[in-house]
Amino acid sequence: MRSIRPVARSYCARASQANGSFSAAVAAADQSTARLPSHFQSNRTSLASAINLNASSSTVRSFSSAGHQLSDILAREHAEELENQLTAVPEELAAVKALVAKTWKIVDDGAVTRLYRTLTDTDTPIKVQISFHCQDTVQVVDEYLEEEADKEEAADPVRFTVTCTKAVGKTLVFTCVSEDATTRIQSVAITNQTVESIQANSGVDSMQYQGPDFTELAEDLQDAFHAYLEEEVGLNEDVASFIAMHTDHKEETEYVDFLEEARVLLE
Repeated sequence: MRSIRPVARSYCARASQANGSFSAAVAAADQSTARLPSHFQSNRTSLASAINLNASSSTVRSFSSAGHQLSDILAREHAEELENQLTAVPEELAAVKALVAKTWKIVDDGAVTRLYRTLTDTDTPIKVQISFHCQDTVQVVDEYLEEEADKEEAADPVRFTVTCTKAVGKTLVFTCVSEDATTRIQSVAITNQTVESIQANSGVDSMQYQGPDFTELAEDLQDAFHAYLEEEVGLNEDVASFIAMHTDHKEETEYVDFLEEARVLLE
């Protein structure tokens, strides 16, 4: 009985010259085995199946190897982050958080942090909420800082939203930035949207009036809005510092969680 191995070598070689695909290899096998006696024809299907199985096994081994490599690197990065204790709460952050917690309720919800308080010094109580995402930072290009290579890298300003809602259903919405322990207002608007909708969109709906260009308002009006946030709402230097420091720390802890969750997923 003639061996089928020379046939395998023949069609593998022709398939490789064509395009290297296994479909071409099987086609070449059809041509080669068609000239064999009928009792050899049955070997054709078994041979093609065996080669496809080997190809699949090779693909699985390749994927498995890449998956293990990725998992190992994720584990390494996770271990380094823990070793450097970057997820530990800094003393400065813990101290300022304790101060803020005296007048604000602080709630962490995944990557989002919210601060709540109610102002009762007015005729109608005003519910205030501050919301920010740990990755909602503003990239600032400072040529002066770039020239000073030895100077410590400054933290990027953090964008956040402040809502002041009365029982009548109207909400005053501030879009702000926390920078160098101070609050800078970017925009102010009024809406009848729910606070949840405002916070989810980081501002009022795009179909509504977005408020005036804040930088073009009279200077004393800009100052009055800033004074209202600081003195009435309670968005003072401690709160602005907390937003900046907490965002930086929160982003780090979320990153560490990501590394571990990705590693577990690949196991």
